[in-house]
Amino acid sequence: MIPASALLFQVLKAQNQQQPDSMRHGITLTPTLSIGVDIMGIGVVLVSVMGLLGVAKGCRRLMNMYFGLVLCFITVQVGYAVVGFMSGSSWVHEALEKSWDKAYQTDRTLIHDLQIESRCQGFYNRGDRAVSMPTSMEDYLGPCAEILNLRFGRRLQKMGYLILCIRLIQASLFRLTGVFLLSVLFRHLAALDQEDSENEDNSIRVDEESPYFKTEKQLEYKSSRVPLLSGEDDEDLPHYSVHDKDSEDYDEDDEERLLGSSRYECEYLNLPEYAEDV
Repeated sequence: MIPASALLFQVLKAQNQQQPDSMRHGITLTPTLSIGVDIMGIGVVLVSVMGLLGVAKGCRRLMNMYFGLVLCFITVQVGYAVVGFMSGSSWVHEALEKSWDKAYQTDRTLIHDLQIESRCQGFYNRGDRAVSMPTSMEDYLGPCAEILNLRFGRRLQKMGYLILCIRLIQASLFRLTGVFLLSVLFRHLAALDQEDSENEDNSIRVDEESPYFKTEKQLEYKSSRVPLLSGEDDEDLPHYSVHDKDSEDYDEDDEERLLGSSRYECEYLNLPEYAEDV
């Protein structure tokens, strides 16, 4: 919660000179906001830095962790504020005790004036952080805790309502807005990833359909089935060896035609056509 420790301080007597004796109070209770950093604030800063790193690096794991931790911080802070304030008199009593203790350590004259004005001595009893009083009053003076509670309790409760409203506004307006913007960023990144995957699939499909761009497997498959150079179909031509020249079936025309087809009559397949330069 927002630190709001109450301090007791002495008001100038000139401010109360125009008031009747029944309404005159030389001491009043005012709130002060202490400037400090608590463990919860440090945790929120570290979680925010982690979320920024996740967005900068595009790491979904860090961003999801940031999203969950922010929701946990909001729940814990709001719950702590509500439970602490709903305790009612215990919260008021604790604030009054802290105020009394701080005033006792810094300015005991203030404690003396407060005891005289409230006609009490000490906080819980006459010996609890008390200053000496006139002998004529010490016999019938009681503790100041209940008197201060009746005098300042309602004002502290109003202050608690204000602090609770500030905490709820801070949690709902700023952090929930940050969580909403982060969720929008998540959806945008998811859409970009989906678009990139679709573009990659389309480019692969275009490459597969294009005759000029072949994958390694396609080139191996094509080279294994269709040679770059192929001659005529030689299945019908007879094949001779050196010893066949003495046989009766040897035909010089067939051998000449076989050698000529393999040496000179070759055709090139699957080559692009080029226009002649004019």
